[in-house]
Amino acid sequence: MIVKFLQCHIEWENESLNLQRYSQIIQDEIGHCDLLVLPETFHCGFTDTPAHVAQTMDGSVLTWMRQTAMRHQTALAGSVVIAEKGSHVNRLVFVYPDGSITWYDKRHLFRMGNEHHRFSPGNRRMVIQYRGWRILLLVCYDLRFPVWARNLEDYDMMLIVANWPTPRREVWNVLLKARAIENQSYVVAVNRVGNDLLNRYSGDSVILDPRGQALVAAPDDQEVLMGTELDLNALRKFRAKFPAFLDRDGFNVI
Repeated sequence: MIVKFLQCHIEWENESLNLQRYSQIIQDEIGHCDLLVLPETFHCGFTDTPAHVAQTMDGSVLTWMRQTAMRHQTALAGSVVIAEKGSHVNRLVFVYPDGSITWYDKRHLFRMGNEHHRFSPGNRRMVIQYRGWRILLLVCYDLRFPVWARNLEDYDMMLIVANWPTPRREVWNVLLKARAIENQSYVVAVNRVGNDLLNRYSGDSVILDPRGQALVAAPDDQEVLMGTELDLNALRKFRAKFPAFLDRDGFNVI
């Protein structure tokens, strides 16, 4: 499977400008692709006023995602601020090449940024099926919680989108490697670049193999579309040769 990501600058709460720029980059650079991944809240940035930018599931951002996926015949993933049931969720939307969708709502809300006061948490872990791959969907702060991300022999790729600021970039890089190694999984991790009202973002978008080695890594502070081909058979052979998962511990909450 050919997986690519767009590590992009996000204009603060400027949906039209963001989508216009992404469309041009994708049109010019996507080439052949099975899955293209955008950062967390790619349409607006990590906003503290979700009501100003919130979408519905048939709104302009989801329409753009569907049209882009169908036009380029690729799956497209990225998180969107969604208004639902009197609240807001940070929803990682996965659009299939035919325009159909599935999604995961961010479970762990970043309390240090008061996200838990402005959004409602998701309540279901989501592993999707796509072209023979099983893909776990995560958003940003979820990365810090290994039990939520634990591979129960049910996924082959961890896909995580983020607005992860530069001061904590070392944490991002270390945790991504740990998740790849401990779960014997590919990790596709997509972050943004640029600045918002509070933070700077250097990117550090990367695709890791199950040994934690980078297959492709984005340059610092640059808007770039890039990717690589992932090999499911190679993953299966690695797991068969080094089946550490057979010795994992089980935990029961009493």
